[in-house]
Amino acid sequence: LPSKDMTPELVKSLNEFKNKPRVIGLMGELSRRKGLLTLLEAAQIAKKEGKPWLFVFAGPLNEKNNNFRDLELLKEKIRQAPENCLFYLERFKKEQDFNAVFSRCDVIFAAYEKFYHSSNLLTKAAAFRKPVIVSKGYCMAERVAEFNLGIAVDEKQPHQTVQGIDSLTRRLDALGETLYPRFESYFSLHSLEKLDQFLNKICGLAQKKTGFEHESAQSRNENLIRKVGV
Repeated sequence: LPSKDMTPELVKSLNEFKNKPRVIGLMGELSRRKGLLTLLEAAQIAKKEGKPWLFVFAGPLNEKNNNFRDLELLKEKIRQAPENCLFYLERFKKEQDFNAVFSRCDVIFAAYEKFYHSSNLLTKAAAFRKPVIVSKGYCMAERVAEFNLGIAVDEKQPHQTVQGIDSLTRRLDALGETLYPRFESYFSLHSLEKLDQFLNKICGLAQKKTGFEHESAQSRNENLIRKVGV
């Protein structure tokens, strides 16, 4: 796809598929650690089972995110990908481009490998009300379970991934019960966390400038809030 008209062309491609398939998205910087190989295998399984799904892989695939051996392997696997896969292997130039494609997805794949921390992708998925698939045993799985944001599967398990996608496209949890995501609660909580981090960063800079080395973080926040009139 031509990068100069990426958003309209990619979204157009998504919308032109017959019967408007369910779209499963892996977005952002692409690498083996992001579960790219697992999702490609899941796409193969879905095709064999006749699932009406489209797998979208959107983001850069380059040396910064992969070692040479992994990069060559991923390129080969992408060349062999079935026709239910759609690729845009470049960096999004604008956040609105990313959001336009993200909003078209029905399920967000985030079952990363050995990924111990959380991700801003969960906050974005909550903002767009998109269920997610994550890997068991890590921070993101705990958050997904707490807020019913989706399903956790064992990492590197394409068959579990297909089962998880099948459940989420029908708005079911891993037990087959109706999923009741708390998207608003998660988004509200973690948006406040980001704001708090921003305020602390600003206050930290102010502290260095004024030389008030012993002022507490809480006091700095209160001072900043008073200054901006909140």
